[in-house]
Amino acid sequence: MFSGFASTMEPRSRGLVGLESAPKTEPTTPCSFPSDCEPHREAGRTFRHFQNEPMPEEQSTQIKALGELAQILSEVEDGLSLPGDQQLAPLLESIHPSDLAELLSAAPDEARLRVFECIPDQEDAALVLSRLDEGVKEELLEQLPVPRVAELMRDLAHDEAADVLAELSDEDKNQVLAELDADEAADLRELAAYDPDSAGGLMTDEFVAVPVSYTVRAALMQLKTGDEDWEAVTDVFVVDDQNHLVGVVAIEDLLRARMPDPVRELMESKPVCAKVDEDSEEVAQRAAHYRLTLMPVVDENEELVGVITHDDVTEALGEEASEDMYRLAGTLDQHPSREGLVDRLLARFPFLLVTIVGTYLVAVVIELILGDIPEFDILRFVPMIAALAGNAGIQASTTMIRGFATGEVQADDFRETMGREVSLGLLTGAVAALVQLLLLVAFQESLELKIVVPVAQASSVVAASFFGTAIPFLCWRARWRIGSREIRIDPALAAGPFITTLNDVVSTVIALMLAVKIEDLFL
Repeated sequence: MFSGFASTMEPRSRGLVGLESAPKTEPTTPCSFPSDCEPHREAGRTFRHFQNEPMPEEQSTQIKALGELAQILSEVEDGLSLPGDQQLAPLLESIHPSDLAELLSAAPDEARLRVFECIPDQEDAALVLSRLDEGVKEELLEQLPVPRVAELMRDLAHDEAADVLAELSDEDKNQVLAELDADEAADLRELAAYDPDSAGGLMTDEFVAVPVSYTVRAALMQLKTGDEDWEAVTDVFVVDDQNHLVGVVAIEDLLRARMPDPVRELMESKPVCAKVDEDSEEVAQRAAHYRLTLMPVVDENEELVGVITHDDVTEALGEEASEDMYRLAGTLDQHPSREGLVDRLLARFPFLLVTIVGTYLVAVVIELILGDIPEFDILRFVPMIAALAGNAGIQASTTMIRGFATGEVQADDFRETMGREVSLGLLTGAVAALVQLLLLVAFQESLELKIVVPVAQASSVVAASFFGTAIPFLCWRARWRIGSREIRIDPALAAGPFITTLNDVVSTVIALMLAVKIEDLFL
């Protein structure tokens, strides 16, 4: 599928068909950055391909197939076996690769490989592989033989193939590259070498570029006879004889122009572009700000080396938004509904440990101010118990709210999600209780405190995890009708006050009740 732009081109000059024969031109102004440039294209000027949109009957077939496959995977999870390949293949053929990737990401491990190998269309299978969650993709790649992986990568765009390549071990990576054509392997190595969080990590090297000396006729001829696997052809980039980016022309402008017109007269000079080593978040924000369908990427020599497509910009912004939101809540979860409990605990606990140490200092300050009054010992540690429970509740609610926004958490996932969050709360509470016990053993003499505080803490964290999951879900599902108007509650706004108040009340009640019970036992 990746035939390259021309056999005579260097890897960095993809898309420059006929450049060697073009007359030499004087160096022109290279691309510039936001301080002195104007946006070159808005997303609204792209073509819409209505012929690819499914008709209502096709949509109905897809929905039915999705429901049947979901039911099959649910039965496998309950211990039943998969149906035969002859039954699966027609079903999988009716499902869009993105929907199939989402189902497979949540499918039981024992069914995933079998279902994937039953996908009848090779290109659909490649797209499904590229759109799986990273952890699931890595597991599936470990199960697939090297020739099969290479076969799938031939049907992917270069940027997606490079992402798949990054999931492989060094040994498997070399074996897969050895299965590919030399030029294709070299291109993928170059793309995979860029930092995933840089513009180079987002870009693809499949784009259209023409020499600045071309006419409209020559440019259209290149489009007609060039590489049919270009990922996006909404814009044609214009370069000088040193491959410096000097302008961009919208494809519709080329189609409307007269054949003898020079491309130089149609192009927009100084297009917005990105440096190959720029941070991907900054690049994505710039592309979204200028509403670019394609953003060109240049290297340190101002040579055009790739483009970033609109879908990659959207994906990058979504990932960064999720990452920022989770970090704000004190967790590094990325796909919390599909990660193991231990991984999620390791992601969250460093932030909770800061809370434990900080609030223990609060207990020390209270003791210094009020003195050592045995009757009020437990009150010194209530802020620690409440704060840690509050953090656990906010982390759980953030996971839920972001899951609603991304579609990772659905209406029928409540029981499963609640089970995961409460289990994580039990694990987190147990570890937090152990840390607190060690602190109390080291710095406190009261046996009652060594019993009450850890037990109250573990119980409060479990309760907070429950509230942090249940309240956003209830807000999300709540509906009220006033006349013809439907009133809904935004969980992002409403959940916080409810969770914080409930956590404070419940953790305080648990701590005081345990203190009273333990005191009665010792008396």
